[in-house]
Amino acid sequence: MYDLIVIGAGPAGSSAAYTAASAGMNVLMLDSRSFPRSKLCGGALTPKAVKVLRNVFGDIDYPCVISNRFVMAGKGQTRQDLAVEIESRKEILRLIDRRSFDHILWKRAVESGALFFRDKVRRIEPTDEGFVVHALENDYESRFVIVGAGVFGSRLLETDTRNSYSLVYAANVKSEQEIPRMILFEKGYAWIFPGPESVSFGAGQHPDYGKIPYDTARNLIVQIGAKEVELRAAPLPIFDPEISIDLNRAVGGCLFVGDSGGFVDPWTGEGICFALDTGSQAVRSIARRFDDREGVNECFLENTHHIARHLSLGNAIRKAFFKNVKRSLEMSRDPRFSRMAIAFMERYTPRIGRLMVRSFFKRSVSVRVANVT
Repeated sequence: MYDLIVIGAGPAGSSAAYTAASAGMNVLMLDSRSFPRSKLCGGALTPKAVKVLRNVFGDIDYPCVISNRFVMAGKGQTRQDLAVEIESRKEILRLIDRRSFDHILWKRAVESGALFFRDKVRRIEPTDEGFVVHALENDYESRFVIVGAGVFGSRLLETDTRNSYSLVYAANVKSEQEIPRMILFEKGYAWIFPGPESVSFGAGQHPDYGKIPYDTARNLIVQIGAKEVELRAAPLPIFDPEISIDLNRAVGGCLFVGDSGGFVDPWTGEGICFALDTGSQAVRSIARRFDDREGVNECFLENTHHIARHLSLGNAIRKAFFKNVKRSLEMSRDPRFSRMAIAFMERYTPRIGRLMVRSFFKRSVSVRVANVT
């Protein structure tokens, strides 16, 4: 029997496996795919994500493009308008390639002592001693289970609680784009993120309006600069604190992290930071309450409370922002608003008042009207 089985070997799973193996646990990591593998994602690390990555893995090298400039634009029927460019003396984003980035994290977890098997998990069965993880090739036993298997990981445990999700469509293409852009429209958003190997173009729709149709996403992406592109779809979890709590209280000793726990920012779409952080926090909770499986779950919820409050604030900001996109973008020309956005991406913030205070000191951030072509 293993001390811990980690299901999923993306950033959340690799973070958990690395933390557990480094602490001396007997840990098995399972994934249905081998590494390196492609992953549909915008591939942006915020300063907050960079800090969490360093806290979990220490000094680690990975290919990236560092940008201290960022453009936000509103989209009309046929063109972009109301564009503003934010510039900072400090970096705003790191753009990565998920294939190489995830492979590096997976390799660090394996090198730290985590065992890896390629096997597709079908369900998790609780037992008196722990869990049996039923997979396509074999069954595996462990005392604890951490699920970091994407949006649908919540379905592996037989419970009525399920993550809600929206869809994004994206493609990586060659392009001359140099500055990361976020284009906002009435019901959703599109992005252009120039990474180290290619540029990520994508589009999504906020869950209030349902899932974005393929043709709508493709038309948006073509309009913002990606020609003749074939898109792939990926589910994006919708953060709901009640669902995250219910999942992580369903069975003592089974924790849901990253996308499986719904930990994605509703405003920015950021997920890598929370995957890394919740994966590591889950293992720390197990280490603290190793002889108390029910206590492990409560410890994890306590350790991630600051994350949940940050995501709830992001959801409130998103709703306020998208009540009137044109007005909000006009407001974003005010440097105070852009400084607030940068402050939000730099660290966890539980309250709007604290965010506004932090943004007041962001004198290194400047804003100007940008080229909208």
